[in-house]
Amino acid sequence: MKILMKTAVFTAVLLGSGLTQAANTTASIPMGVEVPKSCTFSNVSTGIIVPEDGTKATGAFTLMCNTGYFSVEYTANSRANASTDLTSANGTKLKIDMNLSPSIGIKEPFNGQKIWGYGGFYGTPVNGFFEVGLQSPITATTEAGVYTDTLNMNVTY
Repeated sequence: MKILMKTAVFTAVLLGSGLTQAANTTASIPMGVEVPKSCTFSNVSTGIIVPEDGTKATGAFTLMCNTGYFSVEYTANSRANASTDLTSANGTKLKIDMNLSPSIGIKEPFNGQKIWGYGGFYGTPVNGFFEVGLQSPITATTEAGVYTDTLNMNVTY
């Protein structure tokens, strides 16, 4: 009986201690987010009025990207390799001169299409500006009308 009693007590202690021991387990759940590359233009000039006397008007923009290494393509007249001019509704053209300048201050003549490479850093704004003026001032023989053009900027990153 003593042996049976000792065995029963020993078994009860083993079973009881097994129930009181802490049990744990672990798991890992990966988390993350993918931020897509993006660039945005801000502070873009609108409605540039080109002076009639041949002096230059100035426009500006700011480009901000969250990734490095991009290039900006400028195109006049909504088509690649276009001549740079203002065009009236009936197709009469006035030649213009345009200079484009990134924030690093390099001025380059613009003749319809220009690709400007820039090894940008994410979060660093690039301030650019352009100057535009007529090659020849308006005279009494210049046909009346509204002459327009569009400077398009396309960013590749």
